[in-house]
Amino acid sequence: MASFDGKTVLVTGGNSGIGEAIALRFANAGAKVVITGRRADAVETTASLHRNLSGFVGDVSNPEEAALAVKQAAVNGRLDVLVNNAGIYGATPLEGGSNETIRSLYEINVFGLTFVTEAAVPFLKEAKGSIVNISSVVARYPSPVTSHYAATKAAVDSLTRSWAVELAPYGVRVNAVSPGPVETPIFGKVGLPEDVVAQVKENMRTSLLVPRLGTPDDIAGWVIHVASPESSWVTGQILGVDGGAFLLSAR
Repeated sequence: MASFDGKTVLVTGGNSGIGEAIALRFANAGAKVVITGRRADAVETTASLHRNLSGFVGDVSNPEEAALAVKQAAVNGRLDVLVNNAGIYGATPLEGGSNETIRSLYEINVFGLTFVTEAAVPFLKEAKGSIVNISSVVARYPSPVTSHYAATKAAVDSLTRSWAVELAPYGVRVNAVSPGPVETPIFGKVGLPEDVVAQVKENMRTSLLVPRLGTPDDIAGWVIHVASPESSWVTGQILGVDGGAFLLSAR
């Protein structure tokens, strides 16, 4: 594992699931890591897991709070890595979907990512740092019922490529990691009965070329690799870490 000694990292949505695994990977590699989250108890619990972790309670879809999160991470005037992981999932059928859910998806998954990145760019330019956005395999194929979630992740992919071009002259690399189905707490937040959730997971598992759901660590390992100097010639890429889900969707 690459060393991040002396580096500072901001991981949005770092209080559970994939974000927590990413934050711990960077902390174990020597970085000082600030995590964000909207629930104070969850942020505090995750921050207590490692001496190199600290937390910021706030909502990235609020521009002022996004800027404050960056300010806390760059408390010593330095920010080397930004991981835009904060995001929500929601079902939004074309008929009968919730306007509030649709609005929240874009506000957090797209606007929040943008607000944090905008605030972080001056520090990242100074450090010639790296941005890693967390996308999703659903950005690349039709996703009925969850069309707006998929659309927000397609926006993440597009922003990643455009920002890579825009920030290249300043030595800042921008990439995205695109997970497939991952075992995270998000399954417990969709409001479905436990037996239905179990069947959904089983359907996902058996549909993959690698027949298991991913783990947060599967994703975290690639995030830290993409952010490290070992990947210094990689920018503007959308890296699928999905158990072969994208290949199957194309058949």
